[in-house]
Amino acid sequence: MKKVRYIPSISFVQCCRKGGRISHALFIGCLLFTLGALQALAAPVLAPVLDLLLNEKSDGAIPQTGQTIVLDAVRVGKDLQVAKTLRFASVPSAPVDVHLMLPSMATVSMSTDPAVEGSDTLTFSSVADGVIGTVYFQGIQTGQETLTVQAAGYDTLKTPLEVVPSTFFIETPSFSANQKTVLVNPNGLPQITVRSAALNASGGMLEIQPLRANLSVAFNVSSSNKSIGTVSNVYNNLYSIDTRLFMASNQDSVNALFWPLSTGATELSVQQPEGFSAMNTALPTTATVNAAAPSSKARFVMGCELNAGVIGTLILDVQVLQDIGIIYGGGLDMPTVIATGLYDIITSGFMASFYDNGNLSFTDDDIRYSFTGEKQYADFYGMDPSVYGQFRVEWTSCSDSRLQGLDCSADMVMIINPFGREPTWHQCQTYNASFL
Repeated sequence: MKKVRYIPSISFVQCCRKGGRISHALFIGCLLFTLGALQALAAPVLAPVLDLLLNEKSDGAIPQTGQTIVLDAVRVGKDLQVAKTLRFASVPSAPVDVHLMLPSMATVSMSTDPAVEGSDTLTFSSVADGVIGTVYFQGIQTGQETLTVQAAGYDTLKTPLEVVPSTFFIETPSFSANQKTVLVNPNGLPQITVRSAALNASGGMLEIQPLRANLSVAFNVSSSNKSIGTVSNVYNNLYSIDTRLFMASNQDSVNALFWPLSTGATELSVQQPEGFSAMNTALPTTATVNAAAPSSKARFVMGCELNAGVIGTLILDVQVLQDIGIIYGGGLDMPTVIATGLYDIITSGFMASFYDNGNLSFTDDDIRYSFTGEKQYADFYGMDPSVYGQFRVEWTSCSDSRLQGLDCSADMVMIINPFGREPTWHQCQTYNASFL
């Protein structure tokens, strides 16, 4: 039987000592020898630990599983919000919670509801399918931030979020309109649409995005020549030409009215509110106002003071029987047309003891009269003659000498029973007017 020679173990110092002193040359060689021996001895014990260390990420994250979370690139406008779908690349084997985290809300926030202000953390609980949910990213300030998304069994997702400048712009292309008076019914005016959008790096439009939650913005649309036409909100009426437009949270558009006042062309543009920037690729919107031929018919909707403080509604149709028609001048100058008697005209319409800014929503309880007339006089008949009877009316204006000493600022004055012993004076204010 062959004998196995026993090799006694030696220490590192014993290996490298020579004559009581450690040789520098032997030190290096013996160190390598000793480390090799230790590696061979400890390999079965240290292998799993070394493997874990070698596969751990440098940022301390858990080892990669190969299962990923997917989110498309996020670029949102300042003070706007954009919806993105968060999803798994593969369906989880069991329901998992998904956690979203931001370092802060200084640049961007996130919410699961477009009507709710965002936060810096979100959790989707017990997600069992491939779609995790919709996240609304809300731009707070221009810049970049990093979003972290984690779920058990999936690789941690770290993705950049970018907040870019925002703008309001007129979406409506250039258009033409016929000249009208400022008294014209707003329902017949041209409308323009203003949109909100995020801008790309070159200052052009990235995409349409709505205002973020809990934020509304007021701004103006200007006209380069206000004598030709001006812009107002859709709630405008004769007495309040309000040029401010309001866009509410989670909206990306608002409509405005264009008032064509005189012939010519005017350029319309948005006056950007604080925090918003003009789009450098936006095409100008030009409104061209064409002259309109005078009409021989017009309708006036008026609110008239009746007895006991009641405000009634008067619908007055006027027809001029000569070819000259109703002249534009400064507008549909109805008191002049009726009171001076220069034209042969006829009138018709009705009046009711109910007034709601010109909305004709009458009920059976309202007192109603119809009428017809010539020049400045008209005869009124109750729609229920047995109750309301009939009477005569004279149309006139505040310039009438008979009104001297009275506080009169109306568009028209209605005298009931002008030839009676006790005539009554009632002031009427125009709500709107239009050509028929």
